[in-house]
Amino acid sequence: MDPIAIAPRPLKRHAALQSYSRDHHFGLLLAWKLRKGCSKGISNKRMQDYLQCSLQAELLPHFRDEEQFLLTHLPAGDEYANRTLQEHAAIESLAQSWNEKPATEEDLLHFADLLDAHIRFEERGLFSYLQSQLDASTLQQLEAIERTAREDVDSKWPDLFWLDNQKK
Repeated sequence: MDPIAIAPRPLKRHAALQSYSRDHHFGLLLAWKLRKGCSKGISNKRMQDYLQCSLQAELLPHFRDEEQFLLTHLPAGDEYANRTLQEHAAIESLAQSWNEKPATEEDLLHFADLLDAHIRFEERGLFSYLQSQLDASTLQQLEAIERTAREDVDSKWPDLFWLDNQKK
């Protein structure tokens, strides 16, 4: 039996975790945009450029916040924390591999799948676990943390390829 419990669907979030869940919404949108671009035959370069920008502006800061503010409240060797860190590393490693060679459509779809599965794990597993493990005082402290606002990449990005009907 898998020691990490995954709820069939996300549970109501404590206020301390709600901003992380909002970030997850944008992560799921990123995965959708990559899949949409692939289904439309959009060039891998266009999608990779957007992905790299989103990664730097949104995804990696989100990972660092989770690692700094949430996972530090779990004991060393905790299975949920370990899985979260491993998945963060795998997602980052895949994206970094494109510094050596351009991403293929298969790479982009694999990234979308990894990100989607990771977010679903956190929403249905990690966050429920945190809510059950952390005391009210710790959750209250987490709620008071001023996280850096999520950068709205789409409002500045000139190439909304997922809306495009032409291959470029």
